[in-house]
Amino acid sequence: MKLSDLITNEEINHPDCQMAVSSETPISEALKKLSEKGSDHIWVKDGVCEDGNVISQKDIIRGILIEFDGMQDQLDQIKDKFNADEPKLLGTDHAKSEQTAIKDHKLAIAFSKMNEGLIILDSLFRVERANASAKRDLGIKPDADKEEVSAVVDRVGIRNLLALDNDQSNNDKGVKIRVGERKILNIRWNRISASESISPGFVVMINDATEEIATENIKTDFIAAISHELRTPVTSIQNSVSNILAGVTGKVNKKTRKYLEVMEQDCKRFAGLINDLLDIAKLQAGSLPVNRRIVNIASVINESVKEIGNKADKKGLKVDFNYSGNFNPVFVDSHRIKQALWNLINNAIEYTDPGGTITVGAYDKDDNVIVFVEDTGIGICQERRRRIFDKFYQINRQAGAGYKGTGLGLAICQGIVAMHGGEIWVDSQKGQGSTFSFSIPKCDPATALREHTNMLSERCRRKDDEFALLVMKMDFPEGADEQSREVVELVMNEIISESVDFLTNKEDLIVKTAEFELSIIVRGSFRSRIKGVKEKLHKIVSNRLKNNLNRAAIMPMLGMTVYPSDACKTVDMERNTRNSLMRFWRDD
Repeated sequence: MKLSDLITNEEINHPDCQMAVSSETPISEALKKLSEKGSDHIWVKDGVCEDGNVISQKDIIRGILIEFDGMQDQLDQIKDKFNADEPKLLGTDHAKSEQTAIKDHKLAIAFSKMNEGLIILDSLFRVERANASAKRDLGIKPDADKEEVSAVVDRVGIRNLLALDNDQSNNDKGVKIRVGERKILNIRWNRISASESISPGFVVMINDATEEIATENIKTDFIAAISHELRTPVTSIQNSVSNILAGVTGKVNKKTRKYLEVMEQDCKRFAGLINDLLDIAKLQAGSLPVNRRIVNIASVINESVKEIGNKADKKGLKVDFNYSGNFNPVFVDSHRIKQALWNLINNAIEYTDPGGTITVGAYDKDDNVIVFVEDTGIGICQERRRRIFDKFYQINRQAGAGYKGTGLGLAICQGIVAMHGGEIWVDSQKGQGSTFSFSIPKCDPATALREHTNMLSERCRRKDDEFALLVMKMDFPEGADEQSREVVELVMNEIISESVDFLTNKEDLIVKTAEFELSIIVRGSFRSRIKGVKEKLHKIVSNRLKNNLNRAAIMPMLGMTVYPSDACKTVDMERNTRNSLMRFWRDD
């Protein structure tokens, strides 16, 4: 409050007033000056003029009291408003508290009454809550406390599963665990992410899958038994129809031939269905025969496409290859991997319209080789992708006739890939084509070479046959530059990429056993084959080096050992081959 707030329109002059201050002077300062001078009046100047007003000490005190009265009125109004609103405010908070309590109670009831067992654990894997269904499936009394639940969780291995889970995502994971002699529990879990109101931890879902698995096994056994019974008569009918068409029983007129050809196609389709049923039954029972060996995945892809290429050509589809050259070998059953690839390529053909493209390829990723089949077909919507690998699930991705099958092909693919320690998945959008991919664990190149030579030596010994081991190495002179190393890497990759054209035996193998070294196995009675392989290697190396740098910057070396003429033991083959390394070059 200032002195100007106390000035009235009336001008008051006091002859004895000797103290003058500005009208903007605070009241507190004016009172202080009046007290120091012992005066009762003060002259208040207005701006730069000599005229002004004289205000007494009593007027100043009276103005202060009036101001205090106004402030008191405002405080009283605020108090009255607060008193009026207080019940409403308290009522709102109370209502919110009641609603929260009701929600918590409902959630607690739902948690306890769920048919599926639920256990909640904190980030240190300590049990926080467990519902009655979880206790029932774990064989615990309904009134068991946390300590009893924790003991059983430890005993069945749930805590170990969570501790070994390094996946920080919230994706659903699961396994089946056998508890006791007969009970099988389906265990699934999700990670709980931390937030302002939620502590991190895990939610574990448990359900007793014993009856479900027993029913599935009965169904599988029934399918296997029926399939075995059907295979013999179908094979007999198919052979008989083929013989009649071949003219074994005499000349067949055109009308009869037409009916017989339809019968033959239906027999083949029925035989394929029986084989699929038997394969899926064996996969589920874990009895599908597997004959693993070291293979180059590019060769498997090449063979698979050749076997089914005619079908793509007839439909007017283009099949492309797309794979990088530098692959680690894989330890697989090549027949089963080809079966999986054949199913994927066949699906791509079935669901791609004429004029479309199918791309088959592979690439390295971390510890796996990824194989993929990509098409420009009609695609799969998100809702149906979730069940795409289920048994007997068929997707009519386009209305109309033409898309027929058993719904077992992708389930068989999934089983074959899982049997090899890999995974299979699909990326697709409706109307934008599909890409089916699966992973196969890599095999250490040195181990792969050793295993493959051991296998071949045993076969050649029994059949009085032979095979050769070639080692090609690139030696650098002192001070070789980085460009030379990059060019050599390109040469290695090109050789591996083109090996599908000159390593045509299914038991041939090419692996990269060192940074600038390739080991090649050529199988069979092969003097002419060896010559052809050497000529191909020379052509690739010479063309690449001539086009990129001076020949003197690198020395291609090649060594060869033949089993059994040069080495009767496979342990000696690699050593003898390296000892025989010599400069691999000739001037054109």
